[in-house]
Amino acid sequence: AAFKIGHMPQNEHIELHRRRHGYRFDYFERKRKKEAREPHERSRKAKKLRGLKAKIANKERFKEKVQMKKTLRMHELKGKNQNVENVRNGILGGKVGAWAINSLYFL
Repeated sequence: AAFKIGHMPQNEHIELHRRRHGYRFDYFERKRKKEAREPHERSRKAKKLRGLKAKIANKERFKEKVQMKKTLRMHELKGKNQNVENVRNGILGGKVGAWAINSLYFL
């Protein structure tokens, strides 16, 4: 039986092997260590970057930091009885502007 082109994917051999045989015995440990080394690699790279590439990398890192601070703030407020939705809706002390909500995350 001949197969039509497009019906047999040529690039799924790795996923197929993992489905059949599983991961390497040390896969998850190596992955964990690689992720732990990542900040060192990024800082080393950031020191070397110049010009436009440095600007782009710094902008990206700043976005990640803001997102991280927002999630940390949400977790902090989660422990208390008030939540960010109440602050956004203006229940805690009248109407709150967008600038004030954003400044909440950087406290």
